[in-house]
Amino acid sequence: MSSRKRQSNQSPERTKTRILSGVNLPQLRISQKGEYVKKDALLRRRKQRQAVEEKKRKLLHHRLNPKPPWPSNFLGSISTTPFMKNFKEDFDHYDLKVGAEFGLYDQDLRSSILKYPLFDDLLRTSKASWESPRPPEPRLPTYQQLRDRETQIDQKFKSVKKRKWRPRLEKDKMDLVNATLKKPGDISSLPGASCHAHDIRKLEPGTWMNDEICTFYGVMINIRSTEHEKLKADPTYDPKEKFLRAHCFSSFFMPKYQKEGFTGVKRWTKKVDLFQKDVVIFPINLRNVHWTCAAINLRQKRFEFYDSMGHNNELVLECLKEYIQAEHLAKRNEPMDMSEWTFAKTDPPRQNNAYDCGIFMCQIMDCLSRDWGGGDTVFDFSQENMPYMRTKMIYEIVTRKFLEEEWK
Repeated sequence: MSSRKRQSNQSPERTKTRILSGVNLPQLRISQKGEYVKKDALLRRRKQRQAVEEKKRKLLHHRLNPKPPWPSNFLGSISTTPFMKNFKEDFDHYDLKVGAEFGLYDQDLRSSILKYPLFDDLLRTSKASWESPRPPEPRLPTYQQLRDRETQIDQKFKSVKKRKWRPRLEKDKMDLVNATLKKPGDISSLPGASCHAHDIRKLEPGTWMNDEICTFYGVMINIRSTEHEKLKADPTYDPKEKFLRAHCFSSFFMPKYQKEGFTGVKRWTKKVDLFQKDVVIFPINLRNVHWTCAAINLRQKRFEFYDSMGHNNELVLECLKEYIQAEHLAKRNEPMDMSEWTFAKTDPPRQNNAYDCGIFMCQIMDCLSRDWGGGDTVFDFSQENMPYMRTKMIYEIVTRKFLEEEWK
């Protein structure tokens, strides 16, 4: 077989390898047939001349415009940072000096570039910065100040007393509760609230509370708050428990407000000035499946939402914000300053079943109406107290008076 025929049978890879042998890869280009061949030397020289001309054109433009519109290859990008923007012109000229030192430009241009006193300016600037006075150090609390603050917080929380809950009602009270659950007809009434036999049975274990129980409990909170305010005027009055100036709406308030707006509830405060209160409380029945509670905390300028399931509800908080603004405009005839008001994050006690949410809500309302001395509300009950709370609420509704507890 001839050598020409053997050469034609060789694979394209072997042919390519033979072409590549002894050739510098940077000098190769791919032809239209896909083969690696040497670049045309004339073409390379022409591109080099074009690159040099472009460099000269940019350099001349730079001479006429000390701050060129294009960034330098390296130092130009650094000079755009906020810290180095004051030295941008220095870096631009330094970029030119590098080119001049390496002989990229002609002699006249090189001499004009090298006359620029770059390093003297940089040294002078650095020396001035070094000799300038140091900025004042941030004032940080000392270790002792932090310890004192910690002690104050500990004492504050230790000073807040909590109720010592009974495991169960006493026998005489429990007898009254049992007799009430068997009684038909009307059970108890107050101005603005009434409770019937079918209502009081909603407080039996495992049952879901209704609106009438909620309204009755809210009216009791309002009466207690009003009586406490009157007694505070007596200098000899020394109560075991202290209460805020609280006003509790019924559970029908929020549905009516959401349906009819402020005009639907405008007359609800005809006899009460909310802006003379410390807290305004709203029991809320969410979609008739879950009891929650919200509050306008006028002392601390906060909108608060309490859910024993641990959920948040910004829609309710927005409704409270809109309502109090409209109420202020109607009663004070001027817009309310909301600049310091916030939506508070809350952490009330949690229920572990599907039917105690109403009892949790009533106890949260009771806690919100109390003055705990430390500023923030203390919730001193939990799920384990719910059986006792149900019988306690029956006794309180029948007697129309809150049951006093021991404090620890």
